[in-house]
Amino acid sequence: MAILSLGYFCNQVTLQVARKIDKGGFTFTRLPRDVKKKKPELYIYVKKVIVDICYMQEDPSEKTLSAFYTAWPDNLVFPAARFLSVHLRGNVIRTETADDNGENEMLDWIAQRIPTSIPMLQRASIVYDLVRMYRRESSGMVVAELKMDNLFPAVFQRVKSLEFRATPIRLDSKCVFMQNCSGFTNLQFSCQGNVGLFHRILEISAPILEALDIVNFRCEDLRSLFYHDEGQPMTYPKLQKLKFHFITFVEDQDIISLDETIVPFPALTHLSWPTAYTFADDTVFRGNSATLEYLNITLDTNLVNVLDKYKVFSSGKYSKLRHISVANSSSIQVELMGFASFVSYAISLISPATKSFKLVDYNPRQPLTDLIPTSIFAENIQVLDLSATKLVLLDMLDLIKLLPNMTDFTCIPGGIGSEMGKKRGSPLQGLEAEYYPLSHRLRCWVVSHTNSIPLRSIALSSLALAILCSNFTFAALPHEKRKLYNFELHKITTGGGYDKYTEKIKRLCYFD
Repeated sequence: MAILSLGYFCNQVTLQVARKIDKGGFTFTRLPRDVKKKKPELYIYVKKVIVDICYMQEDPSEKTLSAFYTAWPDNLVFPAARFLSVHLRGNVIRTETADDNGENEMLDWIAQRIPTSIPMLQRASIVYDLVRMYRRESSGMVVAELKMDNLFPAVFQRVKSLEFRATPIRLDSKCVFMQNCSGFTNLQFSCQGNVGLFHRILEISAPILEALDIVNFRCEDLRSLFYHDEGQPMTYPKLQKLKFHFITFVEDQDIISLDETIVPFPALTHLSWPTAYTFADDTVFRGNSATLEYLNITLDTNLVNVLDKYKVFSSGKYSKLRHISVANSSSIQVELMGFASFVSYAISLISPATKSFKLVDYNPRQPLTDLIPTSIFAENIQVLDLSATKLVLLDMLDLIKLLPNMTDFTCIPGGIGSEMGKKRGSPLQGLEAEYYPLSHRLRCWVVSHTNSIPLRSIALSSLALAILCSNFTFAALPHEKRKLYNFELHKITTGGGYDKYTEKIKRLCYFD
């Protein structure tokens, strides 16, 4: 029998502070019942420390503060902890004359104890979802901002990986607390009014930054990503992963054009831009054709025009591009091209190195097999993800036949189809004579949106793939669906006619 060490159970602790708390203390994740929570030796196993502070309507009371201080004494040490998460959340409404002492005291307390309590700190997450408002008789409600000038330097000067999400906060305008910060190699930042802090962090981190994830960004603030305060261009020589989420893009005049000599991301390997393309040129694609391996984009009118004008993907320039994910937008469908052209254009982006391809929000109006050319796409693709697309069994089989090297396939099950459903006896009768051998490479069918169709149809489709594809192993299903899926497989195969496929059927069943 395997023996699990306490390190498995005690790798994370959480300190929760709420308005009506009557006692304080760190809570271990998955702590065994026979282990006393206050054993000090448990702290040596902790890898992650979470501080969760929640206010509802009122400021922290003296009792709350006392419980907090008792829970985190001066001599508390997590010698192996590498990750700190501080989450402030809730809503506070109070009079204009009230002060911020309670909240700021707790933040200062955390800041003072980080160097000694978490001496090996490497990663941090600061999430500020606290809405605090003053009630003024003259002007109604006014949003208040929490001061975090002590917490930031205690964290920023010790970590290389930072996640920061916040509503507007009160900061020194010159970000003096950043003076002793050497920058970050990994940064996830949600701007929401904190563009000044973001720009200062980027200026310091640009030479060493390896991964950048930007959330809730206004298009007009994107320039802070590319220029220093003095106007010189800012580049990221070591940046490998760049991801954008939710860029607010309103008018055409928001489109940005940068000096064509600027090559901001020369070492990029992963680019995820699943939102409107906000540049008038090929800024983000410059200089990384020999390094880019992963691309996630949404085709809109502006992006297609840019890709065509600058011949970004012409002649297989992206020689290492292994994975492409392409979504369509309303502008593509309505203004620029029809559905067939969208699919053809998305496929045209692949390079000789592309092995994995995903079409997002693809709803077929004609069979996809009619749109895939017998070209490098059909020969090279090993993983095809159509997770938002419903396909009946015969359409699945035709697609698999067209892609002989495909090993993994994702789609929404559309059932066996009305024609097959009308057949007497086994609905799969005749498929083997028409399709076998279908594929020697297909290994897995990832079933998305399993609630869209009865599990009997999924079981029938899986059985068909197992019969027709010599190496097909399993249909990937959510855990809660597997027992009923096994039951449906058993009902189908006990009806007779499947004796010679006994071993294949056994492989399809889940045994967890």
